[in-house]
Amino acid sequence: MFFGGIRTGYIEATVISSKINAIDKMFSGKTVMEHTEEISLNLTPLQAKSLAAWLLKYIKYYEDVFGKIESEEESGKNKTTTLKEVDLSKLDEILKEL
Repeated sequence: MFFGGIRTGYIEATVISSKINAIDKMFSGKTVMEHTEEISLNLTPLQAKSLAAWLLKYIKYYEDVFGKIESEEESGKNKTTTLKEVDLSKLDEILKEL
């Protein structure tokens, strides 16, 4: 899970990774989530844009190898588009579409 926002001069993001506690699930039948890591990032707008370009590039590579990634929003819809080749010179346009 991740969340954040903008501040004057930077973009703030917090990333939290979680895992299901398998022992609790086996014995109690209840799903218990355990937060394992929390990372806070403060990125300049340029760093954030570079990160977005890097992520888009590797998401595209991942989909080429393993198939389309279905987002939580798409899972309830009949959306069949896949991420197209990312032209980094058109990053501004791509980011507007997201």
